[in-house]
Amino acid sequence: MKFMKIGTRLEAILTKEAT
Repeated sequence: MKFMKIGTRLEAILTKEAT
């Protein structure tokens, strides 16, 4: 479950970097 939260945060960072 903790991994899910980290994954969501990682996705947000990835999206910000992609922008």
